[in-house]
Amino acid sequence: MDGLSVAASVVAVIQLATKVGSACQQYYFCAKGARREIQRIVDGVASLTDILDNLKDLVESPGGARLAASGLLTEADGPLQKCYSKLTAIQNKLDAPPGGKWKTLGKSLVWPFQEKEVSKIIAGIEKHKQDLGLALAVDNTAIALTTGDSVAELRNAVALAQLDVKRNAILSWLTCTDPSKNQIAARQKHEPSTGGWLMKRSEFERWKTAPNSLLWLHGKGMLTGEDISSTIIDYIQFRCEQEPGSAIAYFYFDFNDTGKQDARSFVSSILVQLCRQRVDTPDTLQDLYKRCQNGHQRPAMGGLLAALSTTLTVFTHVYLILDALDECPRTDGERGRLLKLISDIRSWSNACVHMLATSRREIDIEEAMEILLVEAPICIEEAAVSDDIRTHINSRLMGVRFNLWPIKIKEEVESVLSEQAGGMFRWVVCQLDVLQNYSQPSKIRKALKSLPKTLDATYDRMLLGIAEDCQDQALTALKWLAFSARPLLITELAEAVVVNPEEDPSFDSEDRLFAPLEILRFLPGLVTMSSPGGDEGDKEDRGENGKEIRLAHFSVKEYLISQRICNGPAQEYSITEITANLSIAEMCLLYILQACDSDSPVERILQEYPLLGYAAQYWPQHVRVVDQAPPASLDRLGMELLWSQTICFLNWVLIYNPDRKGWGGPDYAMEVRDIASPLYYASVLGLDKLVRLLLDRGAEVNAEGGLYGNALQAALANGHEKIAQLLLGRGADVNAQGGKYGAALQAASRYGSKVARVLLDRGANTNARGGVYGTALRAASCHGHEEVAQLLLDRGADVNAWSGRYGTALQMASGQDQEEVVQLLLDRGADVNIHNGLGTPLYTASCCGYEKVVQLLLDRGADPNTRDAWHRTALQTALDNGHKKIAKLLLDQGADPEIDK
Repeated sequence: MDGLSVAASVVAVIQLATKVGSACQQYYFCAKGARREIQRIVDGVASLTDILDNLKDLVESPGGARLAASGLLTEADGPLQKCYSKLTAIQNKLDAPPGGKWKTLGKSLVWPFQEKEVSKIIAGIEKHKQDLGLALAVDNTAIALTTGDSVAELRNAVALAQLDVKRNAILSWLTCTDPSKNQIAARQKHEPSTGGWLMKRSEFERWKTAPNSLLWLHGKGMLTGEDISSTIIDYIQFRCEQEPGSAIAYFYFDFNDTGKQDARSFVSSILVQLCRQRVDTPDTLQDLYKRCQNGHQRPAMGGLLAALSTTLTVFTHVYLILDALDECPRTDGERGRLLKLISDIRSWSNACVHMLATSRREIDIEEAMEILLVEAPICIEEAAVSDDIRTHINSRLMGVRFNLWPIKIKEEVESVLSEQAGGMFRWVVCQLDVLQNYSQPSKIRKALKSLPKTLDATYDRMLLGIAEDCQDQALTALKWLAFSARPLLITELAEAVVVNPEEDPSFDSEDRLFAPLEILRFLPGLVTMSSPGGDEGDKEDRGENGKEIRLAHFSVKEYLISQRICNGPAQEYSITEITANLSIAEMCLLYILQACDSDSPVERILQEYPLLGYAAQYWPQHVRVVDQAPPASLDRLGMELLWSQTICFLNWVLIYNPDRKGWGGPDYAMEVRDIASPLYYASVLGLDKLVRLLLDRGAEVNAEGGLYGNALQAALANGHEKIAQLLLGRGADVNAQGGKYGAALQAASRYGSKVARVLLDRGANTNARGGVYGTALRAASCHGHEEVAQLLLDRGADVNAWSGRYGTALQMASGQDQEEVVQLLLDRGADVNIHNGLGTPLYTASCCGYEKVVQLLLDRGADPNTRDAWHRTALQTALDNGHKKIAKLLLDQGADPEIDK
């Protein structure tokens, strides 16, 4: 591309991008099992091409010659050249012939990129889009400037575009879930005119304007609760549009979605929503992003709350809507943390904040609200909701399932249900679900005379109505739906109910249901189906078999696991967390052992066994829930899979490689020689009992292999300290080299593990080199583990040891805003002016905007006038990045303002 004009360069890149897109499309249709990864690259290249097309139009527009003359785009290491080089590398690998880096498998192509490579490609494409965005930041006015000013104006536009890119990166980092899907689904189910009564209540009127207000709505069985919340959200959104300076954020807690059940997800979500309603990005949030290695770490709750507090300050009114607090689980104290969080937000005494929460009336929530509330709560059952219930009944009776019913019968049903509902939407929904199955007036009237009085009694009737020959499969299905690690596709659940641990073989493929939808016969009124993600508007038509199946309401699960069902007529359907997870774990292992015992390609095995993807990934999670003493039957199945490296074990790893941390499809690029030992994978997954059993049977504790090199490093890298201690007690080599972190001590230091002391006591080399951090001290310093850093220094760690591109521990800590560790290292003699070829610790901290670290380094004698690899000073980089306070600090400490002239 050297010497090409901007226009010609853009065209060349567009042509290459088109070739890459075409090659990916061929793989999409010819290669199996990687369509998701292929589509990610296709989408990324398509979006890159859109920017290139716009840039081409801009360059070719009147005045565009001045943009082309700037040279910023076509310089030797400019964005167009980098983009062309990246696309060339992708194209070369896609064009690799048989016998090269990819190989054929039968008649189908093998996708040449692993999941991690695809992620890097996507990240690279995003970076190129950001760089190319600079041209689009220059509008016609900038292009029309005089030639003498155009470059300067262009660079200003570049700076603005980079700020926008950084903002998007921060918000993407925080985004962990999308509550708008719940809002869309709720509005689709919403009955027009329902919920209007609330807007007329005096309590609601006061809540909208009262300083630091909190309103709680509670009820026994709202129409999933979402109907009320979605109405409020719509109303407040319209209000905010009419009132500049007002903002709204909302969150739906969802028992069906583990990503929407905890306090952290709630804070992250509302923080993102509020930031999108600001024109800037709060400094506290930018600082938090930097402290988390520019988005490579998850933020602590304290940092999130600090960022939220400052984010609120620019608004005159902020409305926070929290739906279904009761669907945040009590397990591990999560609901307690959520209630404490609500209390903390109220303690800020921020007059602009107005919180509204909905939930059922549960003791812990009620006790917390009694302390926090100024306004009396609104009880849904006591409120004027009869019209809403009547509207819902009439709407249902107009549906296709009731179109043959006489009007007189419909009127009778509407009258009886409205009278007996007692404000419980969920009760009404259940009765209509049962009544819709009747087709004779006499049976309908008989049912109306014997309606259950409570929701518990309603569920008893549904459960007792399950046919006797379906009861075992119904109970199995309910266990899976209540405690699966993620929502299940209906095809997956249909497989699960066929697994029978009491038979041999435990899974008979010929005994499958004739159609997966037959599963609905087992669970009348107890389940619902939706498109994956809960968005009924999913553009891709997956058909009924591609839909997720869930329990119809949180109250279903709550009843199944309650003590109340144990004392009632449907007690055989009682479920506990332990027994459910034990059953699921056992069925997953049986399914894997049968499905994977095949020499067929794994892609074919996955096609033949729809539940295998779930079973392969989540069986360890269900085993861990069972506790440290699972029954012998579960131990036996786990050992049957892990003990000997049979074809079953090998296929399992190919289908779900534990090193990959998530389901991305089979690892087709993995060779048998790349598969680590069973002990290694048990250590990665935190399977304490199986690790012990494998060692008892003679597993080699120091066997090499896997991402982390050996089992000890794998256990430490995944936070399994108990397993690490066990491995050390069985002779694990503390100085074994290799793996991601180089040695066990580096891994322990990276995660601040207490096992670091044990490793040192057993002779670990404090100054060993290797891995991504180079030394253990640098690993601890980078992540702010002050106690571990102190321990390493006490045991002889070289404070000025140089390793890798970023130099010493001080440079690493300075670049990550680890103030306490910086202080510790300086106290222990770290060279404050050491230069790593790129810059000094002061230069790094000034560039990143870490004011306290800069002050600390200057106090210890850092030279403010040392230049970096590009001959810039700390003052220059602080000014370039908009850190004015740091620039003033540097000037006060003797930085030469004329040094760049």
